[in-house]
Amino acid sequence: IYPEDDYMIGIPLLIATCFAFLCAATLTCTYTSSIVSTTLKLRSGVIPTFRDPNFWKYRKAIDHCTMILGSMFWGTFFSSVLCGSIVGLGIFLFMWQVTRRYFLKLTATMIGILTTVLVKQILVLLCRHFAGYSSFFRLNPVFSNIYLMVFECSNFALSIGFVALRLLKLALISSFYVGRVDTPFLAPGVGRIGPFELDNYPHIFLKDILAHEAHR
Repeated sequence: IYPEDDYMIGIPLLIATCFAFLCAATLTCTYTSSIVSTTLKLRSGVIPTFRDPNFWKYRKAIDHCTMILGSMFWGTFFSSVLCGSIVGLGIFLFMWQVTRRYFLKLTATMIGILTTVLVKQILVLLCRHFAGYSSFFRLNPVFSNIYLMVFECSNFALSIGFVALRLLKLALISSFYVGRVDTPFLAPGVGRIGPFELDNYPHIFLKDILAHEAHR
C-alpha cells in the first residue's frame, strides 16, 4: 500500500503548498481591501451607525477587538492549510496506485455526466427558443407545458447530482471562509440563538474599525 514512487508524494505536496500560499495571499489582499471598503462605508453612511437600532451592541465589550489580529493570522493559516490539504489529497488519490483505478473510473463517469448535462443544456436552449417566452408569458402554451413537464421529470433524477455538487461547493467555500473574519458566511439572522451568535467575528471586526474611527 506504500506509494511506489517518490513523485506520488512529492507532486501532491508541491501543488498543495503552492495552493496554500495562493490561498494565504488571496486572504491577505482581501483583508486589506475589506478594511478600506468597510471604513469608507461607515464614513459615508452606507453602513448605518447611530440610525441602526442594534448599534448599542458595538459599544459594549470593546476588549473583544483584541481577538481580531490573532484570528486573522490563525484563520488565514488554518484556511490555507485546509484548502491546500484538500487539493493535495485529491491529487494524491489520483496518483496512488491503490486508488488510481477507482479515481480514473470516477473521472470517466464525471466526463459522461458532464457530456449528458451539456447535451441537455443544448436541448434546453433550443426548447427555450421554440417555446416562445416573453418574460413570464408563454407565447406557445402547449409546447411550453410539454417542455416544462419533460425537463421537470428529468431534473428530478438529475437533482441528486446537483445537490451533491452543491454540497461539495459549500464545503470548499466554507474551508476558504474559515479565514474570513471580516464578512459573515451565514445569512443575517442565521446562527443566532437568542443573544448568542455562532459566528460573531464579523461583528467584532466592525467594532474594531469603529473603535479606530472614534479616535480619528
